[in-house]
Amino acid sequence: MEEIWSMSFRAIDDIKDSVRKAGTKLTRSLATNLTRAADVSTGSSDSRATKVLGDLIPFLIGNQGLLSDAEDVRTFSLDTILKVCKVAGPRIKTFVPTLLENFISMMSTMEPDVVNYLVLNADKYNLNSNDIDAQRLQSLGRSPLMDAIEQLLGTLDEELMPKVVDVLAQTIKKSVGLPSKVCGSRVLVTLVQRHIELTKPFGDKLLQCAISQIYDRNETISSSYAAAAGYLCRISSVDEIVKFGSKISKLYFDSEDEKRRQIVALASEAVSKYSADKFDLVSGAFLPLCFIGKHDVVSKASKPFDREWIEHTSGNSAMKLYFDEILQLAEAQIGSNSYTIRRIVAQSMVELCEVVGENSTVSPNSSNHLLTILMEACRGKSWTGKDVVFDALVSTSVRLHHILQEDEMQFAALSKIVITESKRRNKEYQRKAIKSTGHFLHQFIEDDVVETYVDVMNSILWPEADDSDSDVEMDDGNKFNSRQNIKIEEEKLSFIENIFESINPERVNHDLFQLALQSVTKLFTTEVLSPTWRSKRNCNEWITSCLSSIRSSSCELNVEQARMLLSTWKVISSVCLLEGEIEAVQVQSLRCTKEVREAISQVLESQETNTIKQKLDEFKELKLTSVIQAEVDKTT
Repeated sequence: MEEIWSMSFRAIDDIKDSVRKAGTKLTRSLATNLTRAADVSTGSSDSRATKVLGDLIPFLIGNQGLLSDAEDVRTFSLDTILKVCKVAGPRIKTFVPTLLENFISMMSTMEPDVVNYLVLNADKYNLNSNDIDAQRLQSLGRSPLMDAIEQLLGTLDEELMPKVVDVLAQTIKKSVGLPSKVCGSRVLVTLVQRHIELTKPFGDKLLQCAISQIYDRNETISSSYAAAAGYLCRISSVDEIVKFGSKISKLYFDSEDEKRRQIVALASEAVSKYSADKFDLVSGAFLPLCFIGKHDVVSKASKPFDREWIEHTSGNSAMKLYFDEILQLAEAQIGSNSYTIRRIVAQSMVELCEVVGENSTVSPNSSNHLLTILMEACRGKSWTGKDVVFDALVSTSVRLHHILQEDEMQFAALSKIVITESKRRNKEYQRKAIKSTGHFLHQFIEDDVVETYVDVMNSILWPEADDSDSDVEMDDGNKFNSRQNIKIEEEKLSFIENIFESINPERVNHDLFQLALQSVTKLFTTEVLSPTWRSKRNCNEWITSCLSSIRSSSCELNVEQARMLLSTWKVISSVCLLEGEIEAVQVQSLRCTKEVREAISQVLESQETNTIKQKLDEFKELKLTSVIQAEVDKTT
């Protein structure tokens, strides 16, 4: 029989057309008769069907069949095998491992050459390789080989499984080409979905097989095995799943390729999605990475992590639960050679800061550990988003002031970081960082930090004329562009507001108080801009609020501070308490006047404070509205 098949296949590939036709007719007849002989439903005995399969299948999958150089021969052999698989039923069990190996390997060889050409020349035709791979996956799903594989899997039993698993693992490892690789991943998923009881004993081995393919350079292949690994965790041991979590964590942090991080995100989400029950048992091996990963700078990597975190956690409580694990992971990576990884870790620490504070359930040691990591994140050059990290360090330090007061070394290191960040040469970053320093000073009055803050604030607010960072460019002398004036004014006001916020009313620092008043004075006397109602209203409001807070804290100004305050009031009142000024400015200025008079009357002689009374008397003579008149009465 084998000789007849050999001769008929030779005839199919003959040079003469008449011989090819005769050969085709013969092989079709042979295939029809042998297929019937293998089908018990047609009356064939089991022994005969088994013998036919034993002779036919080895020949068809050998060098003269599927491995033949002639395309017609390969095609006919495959069609014949597929027909036999449909009718053979349980009698084909003996050949299942061999057929699976051949079918999976053939997936790539059956792919049209034009597809391989397009893959290699995608750039030439302005095609996206991922789009091409997506089409290849669709073709794979419609392949008759895939149907035959599923039929073969349906014949599996406990006796056959060990051999099938060994063959499958080897075939996946040595297969070449996307179709064959992805076919292997689909076989793994099918085993879990439809034959889970048979596959359970081999869960760990198959999971290891899938993990090895996640490292493939092709994104489609690696993602398909990431999903397969997620399914296989359903039948794998807890220890093996935990090892899997460690492996993808290492892959995430060690790889500088963003596509690798995307694959890790998909793999982690796949475990939580397809093996939810097991995931609850091993969540500690995945969620710390998930928390950090959801801050990835690449959306394709961050979104799967974010979905996983939302689905399996309840916000802040989960951050508290995995607080130490997240810190342990962050500490190991915050010094990474990869700038991207350092940035991702630093951004994640910003969110983690939300759960620490004086009344938090997080332990003092863990909170202090977080501060150490944040300080490490702030070391080195500035980068986009670093200002948020520095601000988180400052705000967290303020909330943990009770811990820092007991740790002098930690506080000294923190102060040094604050000074360093305030002096950064990157002007854009410095403008943001210095405001965080102001918030730091409100809680911690450190002379070195105050000195740095004052110097930097003065350089930002009032740069030298030849300073390249000067935010003022005027045309035609001192003629101001309205839009430019507003922009400069709003920026300066934001810095002046920060100065007032830096003042602690319970411990008024002389240098900060002086800086605040001098800044207000300069704002109304500078030639850099023309102050509008915004400056007048806000400065009056900030002085009023500052003095009110100082008074409420039972703190008093000294003589020098009181005289500085009076001097500043004279400047600001001279432009606010005027006829024709808008009502909101006049109201706020009168309220400021009241606070100023109360603050200085306690420390200055009446002859100095009479200036305020004289100004108010002059203002009363103006044409005032009823609202302003009522405010004047309250002030006097």
